[in-house]
Amino acid sequence: MTISFTPNSDDDLPLSRREALQRAWLKLMAPYPQGADCFEELFKSHIDGERRSCRYCGNHDLEKKYGGRYGWCNHCKKKTWFTSGTFFEGIRVPHAYLGAILLKENGWSFNASDLEALADVAYSTAWQIEKKITMVIDHDIKSEADALSVSSALFHDAICKRSIETPANGHPVAEQDEIERRQSDLGTADQMPKASAPTSAPPTGADPLISAPSGRELSEDEKKILSFLSVNPIHIDELFRLAEVPAGNLGSILCVLELEGVIERMPGELYVLYAASQHTPTNNRRRTEQMSGGADVSLEVAMTVGSIVDFVRREFHGVSRKYLQLFIAAHWCYVDRARWSAGALMAACSRFPAVKYSDIRAFVTPLMVNASPCS
Repeated sequence: MTISFTPNSDDDLPLSRREALQRAWLKLMAPYPQGADCFEELFKSHIDGERRSCRYCGNHDLEKKYGGRYGWCNHCKKKTWFTSGTFFEGIRVPHAYLGAILLKENGWSFNASDLEALADVAYSTAWQIEKKITMVIDHDIKSEADALSVSSALFHDAICKRSIETPANGHPVAEQDEIERRQSDLGTADQMPKASAPTSAPPTGADPLISAPSGRELSEDEKKILSFLSVNPIHIDELFRLAEVPAGNLGSILCVLELEGVIERMPGELYVLYAASQHTPTNNRRRTEQMSGGADVSLEVAMTVGSIVDFVRREFHGVSRKYLQLFIAAHWCYVDRARWSAGALMAACSRFPAVKYSDIRAFVTPLMVNASPCS
């Protein structure tokens, strides 16, 4: 099944992102107007072969209604659930699952908010579906011969949302330090290669305490303020105390630095160093050169990380570290159209066991993540 326009091209510029998704959804779901149609499409791969046999007597003579999850054995007269223990066990909104899978198979990327609107389901339901599907994709990354093992610290630029793993009152990036501390306590940290996050490093050939991204030379007050800023948030009152810059000047300086992409203002009057220009696709090459300059980061890894970070910030506006690995999997599905062509994700889901809400909640991205390389 295909659609008449290409989601990864610029042909749909007159349409908003949500409008393009809506159009794709309607075309892909047109053959499945009823719940029974969706169930039949989802389960047809399950009711072939072994799953077509009776779980009690092994007989293959089963009767099944169109769109049904179970069949009756004509030999022992017992009911067999075809989806028991599978990815599709107990699903209640088949159209949301089917639509999400078809969208990804056709090269579309979406977040839980998009799926909520497209499928007209609760946000929590859309969130669980999106996570379950990406867990299937993530499972297959490990089996790829060319998969990269990359330090999660390199994805610092994509982390801007808190999770249940984030330390109390801490910035989202503090979760990385917390995970490393836990691993160290378990005595496994020495097995995890360390890598410096690229966020706080200045662009090649520039000193953040001398010049702004625009090339403008910074004033002495600006240099003083920046000397107290880092990737860890600091409150404006504390900055005022440390920098000893007149209160009237401090606000205007912070405003200018924020507009120039040197710092970021966070909720609660907190500030962090944040070179926003490093997160745009047009400056991805500069970030790649900056990262690959490190002793432990190859050009291939730097390009892969840069592509994933741009994708995450564009499609999801940043993520929490807890589920970073799943967003890396979503990126792989989005860019590798040969591997995840029509039917591939449906087949992968059909082979996957049941995923419970507790499994999603328990998921935590490891210190070393798996990623498919980007050339």
